[in-house]
Amino acid sequence: MTKPSTAFVDSVAEDFAFGPLPQGANIAVYFFFTATIAVIKNFATDLGEEIGWRGFLVPELAKRHGFVAASLIAGIIWALWHYPILLLRSYHSVNPVWYYLPLFTVTVTTINFLWTWMRLKSGSIWPCVFLHAAHNTFFQKFFDPLTVYNSKTPYVAGEFGAVYYWRRAPRNRGISPWASW
Repeated sequence: MTKPSTAFVDSVAEDFAFGPLPQGANIAVYFFFTATIAVIKNFATDLGEEIGWRGFLVPELAKRHGFVAASLIAGIIWALWHYPILLLRSYHSVNPVWYYLPLFTVTVTTINFLWTWMRLKSGSIWPCVFLHAAHNTFFQKFFDPLTVYNSKTPYVAGEFGAVYYWRRAPRNRGISPWASW
């Protein structure tokens, strides 16, 4: 089992004044705060996006084009929406743009199938708001900071590192992960 970033866990213990708790206890308490307070804080920002994407765009696209096309179109638009912060702000990978931008586009477009299904199945944007807030919070505030970084980490971890795992998925060994679909 890989060990978490000791520097991050130590800073969490210091910031929260946990004292001499075991590393696992510090992580558990931080997980609790991330899953509650941090996710709730992200609700406001993600609610704004979800009102537009899943509240308006997805149902209209689904009426006109069906589930698959609506998922693809909304996913691509959603990815393009993020390009300015990926290219002009600090929200991006340390990897080259040619690596992380296509990967981000594929990831967002693909995960949009889940968001679209949740919106259409539930008839509500709230499951999407919750998942969006949890996704952003856990990647940015929990998993990425806990990760020990080396030269390969940006290529294999976080929102911008999935290609490594995708290339090694069971389908490459003759077993399809999509067999039940």
